[in-house]
Amino acid sequence: MNVEKKIEEVLTERGLKLYSVVSQDLDTNRFIAFIDTKIKEDPRRIVSSYELKKISNILGAYEIEIDFVIVDELGHDFDRTMKSALTKRYPDKVRNSFSHFSNSGSNVWIEPKMLLSAEDMKKMREIVTNVSSAVGYGEVRVYFTQDERIPTTTAILKILRVCAPCEIDTLQSILNAKKFNVPNNTWMQHTMDRLRKGGLIVRDKRGNYFLSLQSIKALGTEKNRRSPDVMRALALRERWP
Repeated sequence: MNVEKKIEEVLTERGLKLYSVVSQDLDTNRFIAFIDTKIKEDPRRIVSSYELKKISNILGAYEIEIDFVIVDELGHDFDRTMKSALTKRYPDKVRNSFSHFSNSGSNVWIEPKMLLSAEDMKKMREIVTNVSSAVGYGEVRVYFTQDERIPTTTAILKILRVCAPCEIDTLQSILNAKKFNVPNNTWMQHTMDRLRKGGLIVRDKRGNYFLSLQSIKALGTEKNRRSPDVMRALALRERWP
């Protein structure tokens, strides 16, 4: 039986478009199907998880194990596609992923839920390679936040204490200047939203961020030249001479 042809046949019968060639994960003998989000007969309808589960059961009768990755109709949403592929395969190990594109190349940052083994990272790199090939991207570099100098919550709060009030772009620029690796704007926005919902920072109507009283108390202070209050005063002096 031609497995890839069978998968395409079952998807077509249910009005789904196979966006790209199905990729086989040789490590687990499973297949990854990249499909469009919309139903052919009614473009206003979006394929549901329930429908995909039914299709998975049908293919299971043919001893075909499959994971579905939803791609936008033009295949341009690489970040969402990559995140879908990684979290579906490793729901207990991958919290998030962030894709970044620049003149220097394409990068994917993987944020794990736990400390990953070398074997885990190898398999995840293989998934990134399969996905990037399937949607027409070239070579992509893979980084894991556990290995890189990603700004921690404490680092962000300490810098924000000195530079507040500031917008997210300003904060990101300061982090980069201090040699932290910020994966991309999406990661930064996601992190700031998490800190805000956790009561550690506050955002005003203009989009400026400040420390909450909870964070100020938690960080404490120092009675020397490197005191956060002294550094903040110097930073304000440079901003408004």
